[in-house]
Amino acid sequence: MQFGRIHGIALIILGVVLIGLQFNLVLGSRGNVPPPEQPSAVTVQSHDVHRFGPLAGIIGTASMVAGIAVFATARRRDQPDPSHRVR
Repeated sequence: MQFGRIHGIALIILGVVLIGLQFNLVLGSRGNVPPPEQPSAVTVQSHDVHRFGPLAGIIGTASMVAGIAVFATARRRDQPDPSHRVR
């Protein structure tokens, strides 16, 4: 079983998806802001403008870095240890 390679690839894919989601949320929310209106003297209410934090991008970046590290350090079980290899 190639535990490290499979999980490394899965973490890389998860990181790419989360970074893409963050990219979409940041760029997609700019066009949905309603035009400013004159504030009334009675009540000043803000519009329902959703602000998205950078959490998806941070988790995505950490996941991608961890996936690359796991994938790069994974070694197949059927490969001999480098110190015991046949010369």
